[in-house]
Amino acid sequence: MGQAIMRVISFLLRTGAVLVWSTLKIVKWMFIGVISLAAGYVVILVMGNVVFATKRNEAHRNLHPQHADCANSSDWSVLAESQNNELLAIERDPSWQRKLRCAIQTHSVPTASGDSTSQERLKFNLAFLEFMEDGSPQPLEGRPAGSAELSQYALLQRHLLSTPSNFVIAFAHGWRHDAKIGNDNVSDLRHYAAHAARFLAERCNKEGRFCGTTVTAIYIGWRGARVDEVRIKQTFGHQIGGLLANATMWITLFDRKPISEEIGPSAVTALRGLDRILDSKKSPAAPSTDMPAGSLSNDQRMIVLGHSLGGNMMMTALKDQLTKNIIRHDKGAPFESPVGDMVVLLNPASEAGHWTALQRAVWHRVAFRASEANATSTVGDGHGLFKQEQPPVLMSITAARSWPPSGIWPQDCDWLRMPARNKNEAEAKAKILPLIESNRSVYVTDVNYDWATHDLFPLFKFDFRPVALTVQRIADRMAARQAIESGACPASRSVQPTEKASGFWKLLARPIALLASFLRNAPFMNTDREQTHTIGHLNPQRPSTDTLAERVTLPIRPFGTTHELVGDRDRNSETPVFYGDIGRDQSASCPSATSWLWRARNLNRSSNGTLWDSSKLEPLPSGQDAKPSANIVHSFLSPGMAPITRANDPFWNVRAFDNALSEHGGYMLSSFICTVFQFVLDDVAKAPAQPTN
Repeated sequence: MGQAIMRVISFLLRTGAVLVWSTLKIVKWMFIGVISLAAGYVVILVMGNVVFATKRNEAHRNLHPQHADCANSSDWSVLAESQNNELLAIERDPSWQRKLRCAIQTHSVPTASGDSTSQERLKFNLAFLEFMEDGSPQPLEGRPAGSAELSQYALLQRHLLSTPSNFVIAFAHGWRHDAKIGNDNVSDLRHYAAHAARFLAERCNKEGRFCGTTVTAIYIGWRGARVDEVRIKQTFGHQIGGLLANATMWITLFDRKPISEEIGPSAVTALRGLDRILDSKKSPAAPSTDMPAGSLSNDQRMIVLGHSLGGNMMMTALKDQLTKNIIRHDKGAPFESPVGDMVVLLNPASEAGHWTALQRAVWHRVAFRASEANATSTVGDGHGLFKQEQPPVLMSITAARSWPPSGIWPQDCDWLRMPARNKNEAEAKAKILPLIESNRSVYVTDVNYDWATHDLFPLFKFDFRPVALTVQRIADRMAARQAIESGACPASRSVQPTEKASGFWKLLARPIALLASFLRNAPFMNTDREQTHTIGHLNPQRPSTDTLAERVTLPIRPFGTTHELVGDRDRNSETPVFYGDIGRDQSASCPSATSWLWRARNLNRSSNGTLWDSSKLEPLPSGQDAKPSANIVHSFLSPGMAPITRANDPFWNVRAFDNALSEHGGYMLSSFICTVFQFVLDDVAKAPAQPTN
């Protein structure tokens, strides 16, 4: 008996020793694995940020137009034949490596006629304004002796002065981009410029407007890319190189954002100088004897676009001036754009606090509630601070994640199934609930939102809550749960339940949900939403008193997004038009939208124009439709809150659904480009002209 016990004890000791040894072995190899992974990642970071780092103050497009390589640059069609890919054009003909460095270029795309002659092609100019990291301009190369132009800016001055009528598109790129040959943001600007050339040609042919107007696209270049991702992909191949590039670039956001703010004042100063040239060329709206037939010398337009950190560049540079202009604004007077005719921020990577500073300036001037009114100002007076003819001057457009802004609440689902109290409520319920339960229209749980500004930017600002929501959503999907906060109502009893996930996926979802909980409750986070959330992802907090069909209660903090943009087509049914087909593809057309904004406001004049909807317009005297290419609404589609801005407010913070603007760089749909350009081309806020008898 004693020997048996001893054998058991001996066995247990040996087994325990083996287990301890095995555990130590596993811990050792795990430790070695973690150290190896960390060391490998450090090597990748060093490789990307040292070996493949971009040069600090390098110019990419600074050849003087009179340089030999820039000769015969009056009609370059090579990129229409090379998929708008500069690297492909260079592969076919290496001379383009030098030619594409010209500071001002002229490109063309074919039209529907199919004629390849220059007269039958749409032309536009592409120019560059590049800045060093301290905001100073890049020098020109190849400047001939005796030339008076010392900079890219001086070249643009001469160019605009020599052109009778101008439509200028300025584009400030963002993070991970620059003006280097092969950069896809340069391709994007050519895409926009070709669309603009087509839009002008259509208006000339149909309305006699903009005939003889020249399109000039200005690319504002800076070192937004500290890692040369193009060279990494060329070295390691597109797939492996893409993974390496993504692994090395993310830490550069910490130092690229301050650089965008350093360059902003210089860029805006240059654009204002060019804007003054356009203003000096304007004259009363009457035909000029020295202008081509059908054109007007006051056809001088400029739109400024800023994407990502380019949006931050514009916002930070303009915020103080705009705040001052609001304070000094005379009631009912036109509120002028700070530069050009309108500034548009596309998925701006900029703190929401920059935008709410403008909203607070307006807030202090307007009585939104009866308790705020006094002897000299009533709630109704606030509607006249900006006049009905006021167009937007600053617009931020962001691919939003949740719909409606605060998501679907559990009580919303119960309320939607209750009997309606009135006709309006019945119509709202009949429209909303089926869409939510069927996961269609804007009420879908898989919106292609801009994760870079919704998740990554707050993470960079040490606010883990947005990314925690995303991680929790992943866990819920794995566990096949219908999460209310992700924008879905549990299916009613008449609807078959969704298929349950297998035990494996439920098990896998647990650690992911645990990670979400850790991120959501991490200590010492920065919880100031106006500093951690970006402009387009700060939504006003919905009051707990309203239903989705009611728009009665004003949020106690009425700051954040103000409008919504939804495309007129089903999700994924529209794709970007190929660059070479822009001049001949019917889907790239852009009809005139004259006075649409005035007509939308005027239709709701009984409520001071509030809650206007671009799909509901007063008819034009001519009977034309003339509406924007995408649906825009004042306030939100089904918000459960009162509008936080007046109908005529010139500052629009727009939440976009993904059939109009998707993800971080999905701003290439023709309908979206048309909608943005219509604001500058078509005088959308002016009262329609009355027919003459």
